[in-house]
Amino acid sequence: MKKNKIHLTILISAIFLSFQILNIKAQVTIGSGLPPEKGALLDIKEKKADLDAGNLETAISGGLLMPRVHLLDTKSLAPLIDSSFILNNVNEYTRLKQTHTGLMVYNLTISTSKNLSQGLYKWDGTAWNMIVDEKSLANAMEQLKNLVHPQPAAFMLNNNITNFLSGVRLGEGQAVNMIQLVNTTPDYIQLSADGTKITFAPGFYVVQFTYEAMHNANCDLSSYFVDFPNDAYPSSGARIHSNSSHDTYAYSNHGGTLSAPCLLTKSLQWNISLGRGQAGNCSGTGMTLLGKSTFLYIVRYSY
Repeated sequence: MKKNKIHLTILISAIFLSFQILNIKAQVTIGSGLPPEKGALLDIKEKKADLDAGNLETAISGGLLMPRVHLLDTKSLAPLIDSSFILNNVNEYTRLKQTHTGLMVYNLTISTSKNLSQGLYKWDGTAWNMIVDEKSLANAMEQLKNLVHPQPAAFMLNNNITNFLSGVRLGEGQAVNMIQLVNTTPDYIQLSADGTKITFAPGFYVVQFTYEAMHNANCDLSSYFVDFPNDAYPSSGARIHSNSSHDTYAYSNHGGTLSAPCLLTKSLQWNISLGRGQAGNCSGTGMTLLGKSTFLYIVRYSY
C-alpha cells in the first residue's frame, strides 16, 4: 500500500512538473517571480508596473545586456553562423537568413569600407541594420556635412561706393564692404563686423566676385583684379584680372565676374577688395561701384 502511494505521488508530481514545463515554454519572466505580461513570451522585470500611480517602471537595478560581437559584413550572419557552414550549405543558409529576422546584437567592428559602426544592429532577413541612437545620428549628420557637396555663402555690397578706386594706383585695391545674405557654413566662413574681411577655416573653396560699375568719364575700358586667398596670401595671392569695355560718360555701365579655386591648409583672413588693373584707360574720379549689383559668392567643398 505504501509502495502504491509513493508511485501515485511520483505520478502526480510528474504531471504537475509537465504542466510547469509547458507553462515555462509558453511564457517566461526573468528577474522576479511575477507572471509575464499577457503578450510577452519573455518578460524581464523586477517589479510590477503601477498603472494606477502612472508608474511604468519594472526594473531598478539592471537592464538587458545584448551579446557583443564583431560582425564581418552587413550582408552576412557570420560569425554567429560559422563561415564554413555558410559556404557549404547555401540552401540551408538562405532559409536561416529568413528565420533569423529580428535578431539583435551589439556590434564591435568599426569599418568604413564595410559600413559598420559600433552599436546595436538588427537583422532584417537579408542584412544588418543599425538601430540609430542620438550619438549615432549625430555622427551620421557630421559625416553628411563632410560629403562632397556645395556649401554656399553669399554676400552683397549694399550701397554704392562713389569715386571708387579714385587715387588708387595700378596694381592696388580698395576695400569693398559687404553684408551677408546667406551662410550655410559659419564654422568655416565668417564675415568681419565691418564687412570687409572673410575669415576662412582650412578647406577647399571656390570664390567668385561679381561686380557692376560705371565710370562717368571720357574712357571706354576698365580693368580690375582680385587677389584670391591661398596659403601664401597676403604676400602672394592668386591675382585674377577682368577687363570690361564700355561707352563713355553716362552710358558707361559695365560688369564682370572673377573666380578662382582656393585650397587652404590653414586658417586665414582675406580682405574683400577690388583692385585697379593695368589694361584699362579709366582713372580719376567718376567711377561708382554699384550696390545691390556687386556680390561675393563662396562655396566650400569637402575633400
